[in-house]
Amino acid sequence: MKPRIYLSGPIYGTTDQEQEWRSIATNELCDLYEILNPLDRDFRGTKFDAVNSTTIVKEDMAALDHSNVVLVNAEKPGWGTAMETFYAHMKGKPVIFFTSNDNPSPWLLARARQSTSLAEAILELKKFQKTIVECIGCNTPIKTL
Repeated sequence: MKPRIYLSGPIYGTTDQEQEWRSIATNELCDLYEILNPLDRDFRGTKFDAVNSTTIVKEDMAALDHSNVVLVNAEKPGWGTAMETFYAHMKGKPVIFFTSNDNPSPWLLARARQSTSLAEAILELKKFQKTIVECIGCNTPIKTL
């Protein structure tokens, strides 16, 4: 059984180029992880209202609930990204974020593990995969990377 990784990062108001990190992460990690990518349900360009927003958020939360670890792109702030990071942390999921910012938000630093690049985060996730699998097998909560 492969552990599941949720790819968290801004979607609303982003370009396809800004979403390339998701393809890179998927290509690098798909042999070791089942990828949960909310961009698979691409709602960019949608006019949001209370009904469709509630549906989107519930689906994202369900995917987070089914994930074992969360990878966060923190290069560009986003409401959903912040909410997903905090939600995952509160659920006891390990969260790793990457940013080139040399002074990231204290909220990120207090709730997630920092990497300076996507490549560095991917290497860490590859090394950590075996531990995640072992913890899934024994139903042990995974608190830190």
